[in-house]
Amino acid sequence: MKNNKDNQILQIQRRIEALLLKRDYIIIAIDGNSGAGKSTLAKKLSQIYDCNVFHMDHFFLTPELKTRERLNEVGGNVDYERFYEEVAKGIKSGQDFNYRIYNCRKCDFDRTITVKPKRISIVEGVYSMHPTLIDLYDFKIFVSVNKEEQSRR
Repeated sequence: MKNNKDNQILQIQRRIEALLLKRDYIIIAIDGNSGAGKSTLAKKLSQIYDCNVFHMDHFFLTPELKTRERLNEVGGNVDYERFYEEVAKGIKSGQDFNYRIYNCRKCDFDRTITVKPKRISIVEGVYSMHPTLIDLYDFKIFVSVNKEEQSRR
């Protein structure tokens, strides 16, 4: 099993290296079901590359935005508009930028993070490939896991 994971990481690295030869910077999305290993993969890649990692968990809707209509949308619990305004535009600017981290337990913003641009940005989390964001990415990875492993995690 570990050998298969290592081969997958090597394939991902090859793709990243090829993209970096053609572009000044790249944005990678890692999406998948809950417990599939999205955060683990992002962490592994961040140990290999000097990159910024953004977590979609920091972009849930604030209570005032949680309308019935919005929550009925696919991925409607994610504030993808704020993600685009605060993070996507920041990455594309090539300049330092700030974004706010939303804390679901407190139902409020925890803190503001200042980001220095890097050649690789990774966006991980459920709905990171939401239709409104899909065109941002140079490389899209979908992580899946069987039901037994998902339950175990």
